[in-house]
Amino acid sequence: MHVIFGFSIAEWGTIIASGSIIFGFLNSILKKNIKIPLDKVRNELADVRKQDSIKHEHINHKIHSLDKRVTKVEGRVDTWEKTKGE
Repeated sequence: MHVIFGFSIAEWGTIIASGSIIFGFLNSILKKNIKIPLDKVRNELADVRKQDSIKHEHINHKIHSLDKRVTKVEGRVDTWEKTKGE
């Protein structure tokens, strides 16, 4: 009979099978209690990031529009000051 590190082949088969069952059980517990809730949180964060991106685009558009309006007003004020000074 073959012996490896003091265990026979049948004992090694039992050890490997038991280890596989234990690791499979732990994997299912961790998946159920950690991975699935974290996936939900990850999806919610992606939605929040997308909404924030849309809000930032809207705010940037408003800022750009206001900047254009300020530039126009500055031009009119400069023109008015030139005519007032004459």
